[in-house]
Amino acid sequence: MNILHPELLSAVEAGRPVDIRVWRHGVVSVPLLNEEYCRYLISKAEQMNVWDAVHDEWERQTASQKGKEVGVGTLDEAERFVEPFEQHFMPAVKAYYKLEVTKILEPFISRYTIGGITAMKRHKDRRGLVSGVIRLNDEFEGCRFRFPDLDFDAGVVALGPILMFPKYYDHEVTELTAGKRYSLAIWISGEPLPEASTAGAAGATLVDRGAPFG
Repeated sequence: MNILHPELLSAVEAGRPVDIRVWRHGVVSVPLLNEEYCRYLISKAEQMNVWDAVHDEWERQTASQKGKEVGVGTLDEAERFVEPFEQHFMPAVKAYYKLEVTKILEPFISRYTIGGITAMKRHKDRRGLVSGVIRLNDEFEGCRFRFPDLDFDAGVVALGPILMFPKYYDHEVTELTAGKRYSLAIWISGEPLPEASTAGAAGATLVDRGAPFG
């Protein structure tokens, strides 16, 4: 199964760098997964019914703040992520954040449902240096991924691209009012994160400066 986003696949076939879109200072996205694969991940997770997998003590302590989740390794999907993450995602991180990636923590899928976890309060991430989120579906109402200080609603980012931001940026998920929301989250570790740069690098190209920070 091809898992690449059409825009990324087009760049690969043309032999050109993947485009990075800047939404706010420090908040960027790159096309990564296609819609078919996003829906496949949801279907496989639901079929296996292995939600609430807990991997470490920090997750145990914060479980009440998070959606029910499962690692892609549990779904036997980790190997599919190796090439797109190494070939396209990591160069984008390096190009924009000037960060030499040393570790990518296992991606996991979160699920928000009526009667279950319906929101995530405003917080900063504790892991890695850069956080990444991919929306996997659109069949829900409410449950908006937001950056309150930036007045930015990530709903403008299409299904499939990965939205990246420094871990210290406050963000939240508003209350779910209908349907189910699925997303994939990941954290990236590396050398200390300098101030975000706008300079491009091999493997990625900036295409949209977006609105300024604040």
